Amino acid sequence: LTALSITLKPEPSTITKLPPTNNIQAYDTFLLGMYYRRMPGRLNNEKSIGLFEKSVALDPEFALAHAKLASAYSREYFSFDTSRKWEQKAFIAIQKALSINPNLAEAYYSRGELAWTLSNQFPHATAINDYKKAKALNHNMDDAYLKLGTVHNHIGLLDLALTELDSAQRIDPNNL
Repeated sequence: LTALSITLKPEPSTITKLPPTNNIQAYDTFLLGMYYRRMPGRLNNEKSIGLFEKSVALDPEFALAHAKLASAYSREYFSFDTSRKWEQKAFIAIQKALSINPNLAEAYYSRGELAWTLSNQFPHATAINDYKKAKALNHNMDDAYLKLGTVHNHIGLLDLALTELDSAQRIDPNNL
């Protein structure tokens, strides 16, 4: 290799990533919350909320768990219970996640979810900006492409919607 005068560096995607917390119990609880978060239905969402709440209680500096908790709160608010308490809890969790890690894609994704609700009259530009920020910070975040495609579809930008939805499906063909 010295004869060629090159330096080999691993691709960023091949570098092993460390867990987002040093607390193994918090991480294990978080992963179980993610399992339920991916499943449809109110009961699964409630299970994910409980697990994410436990995870952030075990490690209050676990930014990703705060962001996913915010997302679960937003889903509860948008899909199952219009009580403003869910909106308030989601807002607090997003702020906590961003205060710990201002470059956390999942926090911007959750902020977009929270913004884009009926009670907020679906502020398209706000949600689009947050989903684009999430995509820029994590190019493999299939949910950000999916939600961006949903917003584009909602406002009649069908070509853009299809592009985003195709990207989401390519990243994770199993995303329901």
